[in-house]
Amino acid sequence: MHPVAPSHPVLPVLFGVPHLHFVVTAMEVGNSPALAWVDDTHMPTSALIWDRAHNLYFGGDAHNATFNASLRDFVVDNLVAEARQRAFGILKLYAVHDDWLDEIVTFLPDLSVQAHARVLYRLNPSADLSQPPKLPNHMRLVLIDNELLQTPRLTGISAVMQEIEDCWTSPEHFVDQAFGYCIIHDTDGIISWCTAEYFSPGVCGIGIETLQPYQRQGLATITARAFAQHATRLGWQVNWDAWLKNTPSIRVAEKIGFEKVLDYQIGVVVLT
Repeated sequence: MHPVAPSHPVLPVLFGVPHLHFVVTAMEVGNSPALAWVDDTHMPTSALIWDRAHNLYFGGDAHNATFNASLRDFVVDNLVAEARQRAFGILKLYAVHDDWLDEIVTFLPDLSVQAHARVLYRLNPSADLSQPPKLPNHMRLVLIDNELLQTPRLTGISAVMQEIEDCWTSPEHFVDQAFGYCIIHDTDGIISWCTAEYFSPGVCGIGIETLQPYQRQGLATITARAFAQHATRLGWQVNWDAWLKNTPSIRVAEKIGFEKVLDYQIGVVVLT
């Protein structure tokens, strides 16, 4: 296996399925962090990408015996070892098709790989997003921009910055190319937020979080709808990816106007 730049033009082709193509394309254009390896630098047919955090992506031919043999020691000795050292807790293994998950169990026999279902939704460009936000007087909806990110004393800003830093190569890239929305509580600071992630021109994913004491109050719907309105005005395609069992997330997506694209399986490794 050989290291290649995430900008290698064949990588998005090897990950040409709806739930991974937009992710890998964001890596290709330099917006999302990634390290990549392939079987052949000139004409790759199999690939591994690591986002330098919790996610590994397997693309192309799953039955490449030479590549798979090299993956066994490399993944365990390097990626899993670093993930343990950095106390990630879990690794998520994404693949272009289920054959990869079968192969992973074979060439990583010492790891317990659990199968979990996820679902991809995509915003209907014709969705009715006109409902105005209804917030109590002690809360306000705010655009996440450079000015907001430059307020380190704002309670909760560190969590928003962490979300951005996990999904972008730099906060500057986020500010220059994307946006988000958050709800600020007069005394508790940022309590709900929604940010663009895995962005390439005209396409993005969506990251959303609401602090536990403020969940089930419709705040996620308000921030996500504001995000969707903004993205629709820009003509963006917006993807919403979630665990299939995450019913609250799916309900918010469907309420706003996201439509299911597909269900798919990933592998999860619990690191001990």
